[in-house]
Amino acid sequence: MKNGKKSPHGEKMQQNGKEARMPLCRKNYGLLLIGLGLVIVGMILMAGGGSDDPAVFSQKIFSFRRITLAPILVVAGFVFEVYAIMWRPKEGRRGRNESGRVQANERVGAEASKVKASR
Repeated sequence: MKNGKKSPHGEKMQQNGKEARMPLCRKNYGLLLIGLGLVIVGMILMAGGGSDDPAVFSQKIFSFRRITLAPILVVAGFVFEVYAIMWRPKEGRRGRNESGRVQANERVGAEASKVKASR
């Protein structure tokens, strides 16, 4: 990484003399883990309810938890996964980047460098 700053959307990489950005940043991966957690919790809630004796039918499989709550959590987890992949940081605004430092608007930074050059 020659003279490259971290972008708000991930690490910059050198590829054939051009800067290429990572498609996902740290926050995307955190959101993906949250979505994965929702899916796993939904699957765990859906498990069980069977009978110990195969000749006896158990009504436990028709509980609210297994029929309604768990599938809603699983679907919500998958929807959240799509959101986590599609989420992008807003570029060109003031805000905090992944390291917690305040980032300035690119135009403001360019104007500041012109002022420094003229001194």
